[in-house]
Amino acid sequence: MLRKLRINLLRLAFIPVVFIAVFVRPSWSLESTMAFTMELGGYLFLLAGLVIRIWCTCYIGSRKSKELIGEGPYSICRNPLYIVIITE
Repeated sequence: MLRKLRINLLRLAFIPVVFIAVFVRPSWSLESTMAFTMELGGYLFLLAGLVIRIWCTCYIGSRKSKELIGEGPYSICRNPLYIVIITE
């Protein structure tokens, strides 16, 4: 019950973020240093997520159905593949 409430509140709080992302434009020009920095930061986050995803997938390999993995990225988070992808 509490989990469903938390997920619904998170979805509700996310609506203004989507609205801002879709309808609000930055005040800087697309050729400015700030636009380049923001785009570069986005690409760096994307690359970091991809690296984490590949590390986790390679680490678990074919062992995922055979044993409980508790070291490597799986010692930090029960399912580190979902650090990058937010699901229910």
